Amino acid sequence: MARLKLRVTRSRISTLRRGPGAREAALREFDPEGDDASLWESIPDPSTDVLEEIWQRGWEQNIIQAALRRIRVKVSAQQLLIFEMAALREVPLNQVARMLEFNLMQVYLARHRVGKLFKAEVGSLRVTVS
Repeated sequence: MARLKLRVTRSRISTLRRGPGAREAALREFDPEGDDASLWESIPDPSTDVLEEIWQRGWEQNIIQAALRRIRVKVSAQQLLIFEMAALREVPLNQVARMLEFNLMQVYLARHRVGKLFKAEVGSLRVTVS
C-alpha cells in the first residue's frame, strides 16, 4: 500500500513538472484531508537536511579544534605540525618528511604517537558532551 502511495506521489510530482495545465489538474486531484495528507507530511523537508549537515560539520570541527588544543601541551610543536599535515590535511608522509626536513621514520612515529593522543581526546570530548 505504501509503495502504491509513493508511486502515485511520484506520478503527481512529475505531472506538476510538465507544465502549467498539468499542474492545475494534479492539484485538483490532491485531497489534503484524505490518505494523501499523511504521505505528503511524511516527505522530509530537504532544507532541514542541509542545515543538519552544516551543523554537524561545524560540530565536528569544534571537537577537532578542542582536541588539538588539549594535546598541544602534551607534545612538541614539531610533532603536532607533523600530525596536522599528515593526518588532518592528508599530505603524503614522504612529502611531509621532505618539507620539514625529517626522516620518514620520525614522521611515522610522530603521526602515530600524536594520533593516539588525538583519538583519545576526541573520544573523551564526545563522551563528555553526550
